[in-house]
Amino acid sequence: SPRSNVSLYGDTATVGTYFRLGMPVALGTDWLRSGSMNLLRELRCAQSLNETVYGRAFSDDRLWRMATSSGADATQTADKLG
Repeated sequence: SPRSNVSLYGDTATVGTYFRLGMPVALGTDWLRSGSMNLLRELRCAQSLNETVYGRAFSDDRLWRMATSSGADATQTADKLG
């Protein structure tokens, strides 16, 4: 939930580093007061950070998977979600 992290803390996780180390990276929403009202807006925030902070480390496909199948994989619910 990068929008909430940036809003509250001025920064978010170093996902580029996590990704390069082979760690799973998933994208989700946090709460409405500081975050996005839905996953599409969170995805737009992540794409903006990808372009301005992470040097386009993530392809569009990777961002999409971070918002879908990566979360299901991380929670071991891929057979039901994602």
